[in-house]
Amino acid sequence: MSKKNKKLKLAIYGCSFASVTMGPDHLLDQAWPNLFKEKYSVDIYSAPGSSVFYSYKKFLETYINYDKIIFSQTSSGRWFNPIMIDGFDRYFSHINQVLMAKKAIQEESLVVDIKTIKTLDALEGYFLYLEDASTSHAIDQALLHHIKSLRKDAIIIPIHFWRKVHSDFMKKLKSKWVNLWRIDGFRFEEINLVNHFPVEYHQEFYRMIDDSLKQESFNHIQLENDVAVNNPFEYYYEEKSI
Repeated sequence: MSKKNKKLKLAIYGCSFASVTMGPDHLLDQAWPNLFKEKYSVDIYSAPGSSVFYSYKKFLETYINYDKIIFSQTSSGRWFNPIMIDGFDRYFSHINQVLMAKKAIQEESLVVDIKTIKTLDALEGYFLYLEDASTSHAIDQALLHHIKSLRKDAIIIPIHFWRKVHSDFMKKLKSKWVNLWRIDGFRFEEINLVNHFPVEYHQEFYRMIDDSLKQESFNHIQLENDVAVNNPFEYYYEEKSI
């Protein structure tokens, strides 16, 4: 490829909303971050369940190497760093995930060291007694401000955008589970979704975010084009066996 036609380099940071690992294998190439690969040379630093601080650290380590930046804000209050369990990095955004991890270690005889056990015990206490939403939000806002000070052209997608679009999606399903990130939401597995959404949504996400890259600002509060949902709740979710 000649230098004239060389693709610009794009970095994407965030949690599951900006990842390409959540969903059936045959649908993952339709995740909106993957759709940018036709126009850009893309590196994806997103990790499901990760915190703003995790993405911020990745940004500081890498942003200088890219022509374009997309930073998808995650929920406040998530634990900062992953914990290695059974050979994989695990991210924790809620006490239920800690409890499920401890249960899996016990029931599935996963190999972990005593430090990991004590870390999970401490993390359970953090979510129960120490995590403060207003403090976490203030810290996240400071990190986002620093990102914009380093890269004024960075597109920052606010967490309230993802929450609103997902809430609207659940309402279209006529589901009582408007927010599956509440405690009861951990009862369900996603089965025909990519990054929590049907593939029909990802084309629209791509269009909006690509337009935002041109404007160097993300200013879409809601989807401009309504996305039809033609399947029932049971097509997208199945209840976990307890």
